Amino acid sequence: MKQDEIFPHLHWRDLSLSILYFVHEKDTMPSDHCHAFYELVLVREGQAMHFMNGELAPIRAGNVFLVPPGKMHGYRDAQHLGIYNILFSEEILELFQHDLSNTPNYQMLFHVQPGLFSSLRAKTDLLALDHGHFTQAVTLADEIIREEKHREAGGRTLVFGEFLHLLACIIRYAHIGGASEKTAVYQISRLLAEMDRNFARKWSLADMARFVRMSRSGFRQQFRAMTGVPPVTYLLRLRLEKATALLRLSDSVSEAGMRAGFPDTNYFTRQFRARYGISPREYKRQWNSGMSPRRKSDAP
Repeated sequence: MKQDEIFPHLHWRDLSLSILYFVHEKDTMPSDHCHAFYELVLVREGQAMHFMNGELAPIRAGNVFLVPPGKMHGYRDAQHLGIYNILFSEEILELFQHDLSNTPNYQMLFHVQPGLFSSLRAKTDLLALDHGHFTQAVTLADEIIREEKHREAGGRTLVFGEFLHLLACIIRYAHIGGASEKTAVYQISRLLAEMDRNFARKWSLADMARFVRMSRSGFRQQFRAMTGVPPVTYLLRLRLEKATALLRLSDSVSEAGMRAGFPDTNYFTRQFRARYGISPREYKRQWNSGMSPRRKSDAP
């Protein structure tokens, strides 16, 4: 599929990134839909009900949330709803995720809240920016739209730089309503960030439950409800994903496996092949030869 078919509003064909701004009322909302790209939504004004995962959750000015590729969503009962649609591809995400994925807000935005049903989303509220950082985010979004419109010399570079600035601002300063430190969603997001930082550590279920101050049974239930997989499965997949990056840098498969938390090379090879359809050695060979390694779907 061509880039301009994925991004109908693409301004530079080699930059799969765009920001749009719309104001909607009840009779102008688009029908429920999904995309082949990430859509980060920043609510500038008004309010509505956001439909995702088969249920509704309230959104208002200051809220920010992510709609992953392939996720059906839409809006209901819009009241002068002004939203920025920040659209970007998985290739763009890969450029910055390793610098941000070890933060609770990144984990909440990209991994936890997109899968929550509205009972949990309403209980914890969505991520939001306070007035000062909200103003900063709006200014950056408006500048990106201006640069995209005029496409002056250097515009592509400015757009990409300001997009990264905008995203970092959201990840660094957004918060959830209420006593966030006491909510299960925030605590699980903190754990995911800590696991991302220390993925090779010998994590036990007891370690994870202790980190979020929950009982083992309560933690196991909450973790699966928010991530869709048991904690041990999540950790295994995280280590395998980290291993793909380490294979590109390490001199040997065993070294990459060791650094990713797999001291047994045979076990590492079996798990890697089961997850990605090729061995670590073949992945490394394809990467070193300049090929894009072919892997089977990473879907849970």
